[in-house]
Amino acid sequence: MIQILLAALLTASPCEVASPIDLGVESPCSGILVPSHEALACVRVVSVDLPTCMAGIKRCEDMSVVKLQSLESQLMDSRERVGRLSAELVKLNMPDPPWRHPALWFTLGVVVTGAAVVLSIDAIND
Repeated sequence: MIQILLAALLTASPCEVASPIDLGVESPCSGILVPSHEALACVRVVSVDLPTCMAGIKRCEDMSVVKLQSLESQLMDSRERVGRLSAELVKLNMPDPPWRHPALWFTLGVVVTGAAVVLSIDAIND
């Protein structure tokens, strides 16, 4: 409807004075005649609905920027968490060094004790 009204405004010859026209009376202007309620609806669309729509678009753009920043922040946090968890996983999967194994210390204790017993028995027999 707006396109028709704009096309009518562009193609009509200008009138000096706006005046209501009754049915069957010849118009002083050429072009498409629009009923007054449709003309008022067009004016309302252009003056009220269009600025409201533009404000809504601006608000959506602002919200999109905020959501994008939030998602980027969440992505950075997730990447840091993945890095920390990967480091922890590497620590958990690494075997302990051999000197931390209890079997080593048990074996070393048995060997030292056995050597001490053999030396002490040898010292008693001499």
